[in-house]
Amino acid sequence: KKESKCFFCKKKGHMKKDCLKFKNWLEKKGNLFSFVCYESNMTSINHNTW
Repeated sequence: KKESKCFFCKKKGHMKKDCLKFKNWLEKKGNLFSFVCYESNMTSINHNTW
């Protein structure tokens, strides 16, 4: 298994989302946020269907 490497601090063993330096940087910057979008679906339905 390949060991993960942080894209923020470049250290091995964790990812950017878990990086304490990254979280501290976000707090100082004032942009602490998180969002997730798994899937979005749109469809077209004839208005006479109901």
